[in-house]
Amino acid sequence: ATIWPYQLINHKMCPLLKRKIPEIMTGDKKIQFLEDELGMDITITWFTPMAIFLAFFTVIWVGFLAFFYSMIIGSGAPLFAALFPLLHVAAGVYMAYLTLCLFFNKTYIHLYDDDDELHILHQPIPWVGGNKRLKKSDIVQLYVKEKVSSTKNGPKYKYILMAQLKSGADKKLLALDGMTSGDVQKIEHRLEQYMGIPNQKVVGEYAGNVQSPKGKNAQARRHHRVRFSNPVFQSLFLAKATESITYKGEQLKIAAITQYDWHDGNSDKQLQCFTEMDTEVNFYVQQSQAILSIFQIEKLPNYQLPTEAFRPEHPVRTMVLKGQNFILNSSAMGNSFNTFSNGNTPTKQWLYLSSDQRYMVRVTDQNGQITYYYGERCNDQDFESPLDLNQNPAPREKSIRPNLSDEDLV
Repeated sequence: ATIWPYQLINHKMCPLLKRKIPEIMTGDKKIQFLEDELGMDITITWFTPMAIFLAFFTVIWVGFLAFFYSMIIGSGAPLFAALFPLLHVAAGVYMAYLTLCLFFNKTYIHLYDDDDELHILHQPIPWVGGNKRLKKSDIVQLYVKEKVSSTKNGPKYKYILMAQLKSGADKKLLALDGMTSGDVQKIEHRLEQYMGIPNQKVVGEYAGNVQSPKGKNAQARRHHRVRFSNPVFQSLFLAKATESITYKGEQLKIAAITQYDWHDGNSDKQLQCFTEMDTEVNFYVQQSQAILSIFQIEKLPNYQLPTEAFRPEHPVRTMVLKGQNFILNSSAMGNSFNTFSNGNTPTKQWLYLSSDQRYMVRVTDQNGQITYYYGERCNDQDFESPLDLNQNPAPREKSIRPNLSDEDLV
């Protein structure tokens, strides 16, 4: 019989997939991520403390209806009396169904390397309209949408995972009560990172961000071996402080490096360099999966700032600087780490690009301090060509060991 990927849900119970769950499962009690050589699985637990209150309320509601119908049957009341509370019966059935789902259901999201489909399934109790199957190749972008509804106790917020398709349509993938914006954004970023989708701003996307990791002992993310598209730019991305680089025929010494680890999985770097005449030159190395871009940047003084007032909670879509129009290209949130500092600094960033994408305005927010940078894109010809770091090392020649006896050794 054919076994579809979405049927291989519980890998602990399914003997067909030998996966070491305890060693590779990450996340918390509510959302868990499983990633290995077979693919990625995300498990979302529905249970919240609200389920206990709802169960108590449902028992009282159903008990009242049972008592009401027992009174009608015992008194021989007409049929109309039995039909009158049908709306209450329907509400009781829905509450009982929802309570069972909150206690027992989990949502499973599956991405397999040998399958071109994204699978979303709710089990063990079926959730009407909740299961999804979507071709990965049809997904252009994932984003989070906020839905606000009015209640007696004030506004209620719900965060929905959406997919923007090649056809131009937007498809709802996941909408679960009790999930915060950070929960949904974590799922969005992990899926985008696994599928290799660059994080782009979408019209109507929720503007909030995932909460920054906390703790004084937070460290910069270690870089795994990535096959970057440009080996020249890769050499700068992997460069260390005190090393030297050659830019436009002039030797520069790297004095300090600031690394930015974003929640979408990318890491950017800012290199502070000096010439032999102690002239400062700064570079910004931007990562988008396996693609690197480098800008020579300068920090803008106050008298050169754009006339548009910048507010992090409502960033402007366009700005004018040095007679050029810039459009918001991307935004990110994460932590920054400096060569000479301990710990991390929560950082937000907004990147604006000119129409020809040659020039950039970069705005950062570190603990409420707004800083502007202006940059011009660099070409790989501007740097001295290093070795191709993407090449595999050449095989070593086998050493020839002479035949020696114990008497030959001292």
